[in-house]
Amino acid sequence: MFDYLFCKKELPLCASTKDLKINWKKVDFQTKDMDCLMDTYEITAAGQLKVRHPTWILPGDEYEQKKPLRPKNINYTGSINFYTTVYSDTKYYDLEWADITQEIIDECNTLEYWVEFVAIFYKGKLEALEWFKTDIHPVKEQLINQKKWHEERMEKESKLGFKIKKTLRTIPGYRQLTKGLQRFVNFQSKIVNKLYY
Repeated sequence: MFDYLFCKKELPLCASTKDLKINWKKVDFQTKDMDCLMDTYEITAAGQLKVRHPTWILPGDEYEQKKPLRPKNINYTGSINFYTTVYSDTKYYDLEWADITQEIIDECNTLEYWVEFVAIFYKGKLEALEWFKTDIHPVKEQLINQKKWHEERMEKESKLGFKIKKTLRTIPGYRQLTKGLQRFVNFQSKIVNKLYY
């Protein structure tokens, strides 16, 4: 798991990310340096670290979040590494794999930026905020890989054996039957190994 972090303080961006048209104050970063309980942390414009602990309830089968609580100041001393992925163009961000065509791949010039920062706190007050690293990758490579994976998956799912297995899995008791057969074959294999080896 992880926690979310929003930074309202001006970020020390590197040269490759300065020109991106992104409102960094609204970007939800992630961190694994805190409790990793899906809490939301915020570095305010004044440099104060705050936390909001969500409360979850379970009505039926779906999790639902109660009304978010007001963020509270925390007295944290230490460093927090936080990171996210942003794109030079969000056009390709939520593209469904089935919608990826060769034409989309050919026209894609979008870059993906993995950005990391480190914030250092003393008793909940920001002492330093530093850029840590930025990795840049062309989105075109991802689109090519996703299209290839989707095509392979569709080919596999179109085969008769896959369709039979998919249908059998819907029959109650199918999994227990296959597990029982696996145990029987394993047991039989052990007996044969003991007799001949």
